[in-house]
Amino acid sequence: MLFRSIAQRLGRPEDEVDALVQRIVVELTRRHRLHLLDPPREVSLSGLGGGDGEAVDDTHQADLPWEDQSPEERDAQARLRQAWSQLTAVEQFVLEAMLIEEQDAEDVLAALRRLDIPLSKRVPAAQTDRQQLYYFRRKAVVRLARLSGLEEA
Repeated sequence: MLFRSIAQRLGRPEDEVDALVQRIVVELTRRHRLHLLDPPREVSLSGLGGGDGEAVDDTHQADLPWEDQSPEERDAQARLRQAWSQLTAVEQFVLEAMLIEEQDAEDVLAALRRLDIPLSKRVPAAQTDRQQLYYFRRKAVVRLARLSGLEEA
């Protein structure tokens, strides 16, 4: 795993590095800054022509997604971002882990248990099961859709 190589390079125990990573994720989630873990991507526009003096083909403009979006799509994305910011940190974590990163439910449950983050005030994190996690995820998706105004009536 990635923690092992980081721990080896730092000369620190793997569990210590894992705990630090978890604290960073919790803090970024609490501050609604989890997106900072996704590095920005750069697209080289100079390399589109083939490099040997070939003319740049206009079909490569399709690689630029912001030119392909309609105003309606941009508006929907803006509403979705606004709605996302209104979700709790736990809702954001669960949706990002399960839907965006497609992590297994057991891995998400293990992370929640390790960080002692309950999904409900009535059920401690250590007693949360898969069914409760999937129920929480469904409720978070419905809430996100409702907040964004993108749900069907």
